[in-house]
Amino acid sequence: MKVLEIGLKILAAKFGITIDNKNWHPVIEQIEIKIKDMKNDVVWKNMPDFKEQERYYSQVVAGFAILKNAWRNYTMHGNSTYTHENAANIFILIKMFMQTLAEKLCE
Repeated sequence: MKVLEIGLKILAAKFGITIDNKNWHPVIEQIEIKIKDMKNDVVWKNMPDFKEQERYYSQVVAGFAILKNAWRNYTMHGNSTYTHENAANIFILIKMFMQTLAEKLCE
């Protein structure tokens, strides 16, 4: 779950947002606002692949919100235990998500 935090920091930085605490919710909300405002930003709007960029960032921020609510919060706060099989499946899901994130973002 900690690797997701690195990914969220990189995504947030792409939109000029810093993470000053461990609470993801306000960061995700700020990123969502920036993505909605992309269509009003001349730099974004003039990119030849603007629609693809908008779709990609919308999907990854939605992914963070889902992962946060479904697994990250419960795991990081010690409120969940998982079988080996469940943990392996979550690991694969997070790995696939991070690979998608890495398609357009890097440290």
